[in-house]
Amino acid sequence: TPVSISVGANTFTDPVGNDNTASNTDTATVDTVNPTVVVALDRDTFDDHHNTSAVTFTFSEVPSGFDAGDITVTGGLISGLTQDLAGDPSGKTYTATFTASDNSTTPVSISVGANTFTDPVGNDNTASNTDTATVDTVNPTVVVALDRDTFDDHHNTSAVTFTFSEVPSGFDAGDITVTGGLISGLTQDLAGDPSGKTYTATFT
Repeated sequence: TPVSISVGANTFTDPVGNDNTASNTDTATVDTVNPTVVVALDRDTFDDHHNTSAVTFTFSEVPSGFDAGDITVTGGLISGLTQDLAGDPSGKTYTATFTASDNSTTPVSISVGANTFTDPVGNDNTASNTDTATVDTVNPTVVVALDRDTFDDHHNTSAVTFTFSEVPSGFDAGDITVTGGLISGLTQDLAGDPSGKTYTATFT
């Protein structure tokens, strides 16, 4: 709301009783509104094949002094922060790329703290929302173990166990490289390991 200050006519007198005329009206502009920013990731989950996302910073006013150092990030890194004048000629949108940390399950968290940039007249910003996402960029592992370490004509078969760090998807006999014999009967051993992380087979 603009400032307006004046004195009306006939509100006071001089020493001999003459009423005053109205004063001028002095005015001023006011902007005490703190600018805001909303953070939005394009993805809400990250894995080893989908480990990057655009992140958008949408401001209520054109920011002054906003840079990558104003962004608080966990679970990865921000790069390529740019004012998106092509997408938003008003200058109130910035975009960047978020890359999730490798070999990590640390959740993503991105925010902008209070008092890190100003609007054009110098008002400090309020804190943004915190946008979050889940991360699993940990590569699964598997350990192969034969029950026998020697074979002869009377002992030519052995159980073989495949123990996974996580429940595998898409694992089958075609994924196993074998020399000196054959693998048969590959089965997920839910009886022995209800978690689903163990497979067994027979080597001949």
